Amino acid sequence: MSLSGAEVTLWGRDRSVLESIEKTQINSKYFPNTPVTAALKVSNNISETVAGCELVVFAVPSSSMRAVAREAVESISSESLVVSTAKGLEPESHKTMLVVLTEELGAEERITVLGGPSFALEVLQEMPTAVVIAGKSAEHTQRAADIFHHRNFRIYTSSDVIGVEIGGVVKNVIALAAGVADGVGMGNNARAALITRGIAEIQRLVEALGGDLRTVSGLSGLGDLLLTSTGDLSRNRRVGLRLGQGESLDEILKDLGQTAEAVQTARNLCSVAHEKNVSVPIVEQVEAILSGKVSVADALKTLLSRERTSEIKSPVPEE
Repeated sequence: MSLSGAEVTLWGRDRSVLESIEKTQINSKYFPNTPVTAALKVSNNISETVAGCELVVFAVPSSSMRAVAREAVESISSESLVVSTAKGLEPESHKTMLVVLTEELGAEERITVLGGPSFALEVLQEMPTAVVIAGKSAEHTQRAADIFHHRNFRIYTSSDVIGVEIGGVVKNVIALAAGVADGVGMGNNARAALITRGIAEIQRLVEALGGDLRTVSGLSGLGDLLLTSTGDLSRNRRVGLRLGQGESLDEILKDLGQTAEAVQTARNLCSVAHEKNVSVPIVEQVEAILSGKVSVADALKTLLSRERTSEIKSPVPEE
């Protein structure tokens, strides 16, 4: 049994990791110093893993979501709840994970997304964590929340899937930008400014895509952005730090050995913002750095030299 009382089977492709967990209760690749529960089962057969499950969690990079869903679809029960924890957009199509999973699995009402400030290591260490789960169906969302919730892992529910997903997507890019600023040595003031203006970019995108602006001030928006922009466990922040210190992106990613969603997401977000006519200057400069169009110094100069404007736009008065 897991801490929440559920029987859990972990599927993965890396046999060495699965064998390590099975034999020693240690994920030797990602969490070498923190054991998982001895009750956790492992498998490299996705069909056997998902068959008959009450809830199936897709915790894979956004670029792999569709392929993994296609592998699993024939074995997932029509009664199974489905949860996505990926915080990115599909490359090329720029679709959110809810859309991808709905297209591959059907039954949108039983698919939910999990977001919020939650470093995996701290969850594994049973440190207090609060997150949000969002879905189109209140009944299915509550059922999923009930399964996840336990004493140190608090679940809030939401019906704003767009807001939760977009908050999780954009915060990775802003966190990378905050890392760059820290790597260059711009100081605490600059980091605070980047985070705050990053919130404005999240708000614009959420509004343009039909989400609820109130979600941006919650766990999947401000909460996740604060954690990822300031916490040393953040992969996206670490990439930014090293870019700011002059390292090449190729060298950083090779050394990282894990997915940093912002590297792919920045380009996707720029496309979405352009399509929706939304201003996202921080996201644009991060994309320019990552694609090699500008140097870190030039990107920061561009942001600092932008034309002054009002911080909060006043609504147009009704006639």
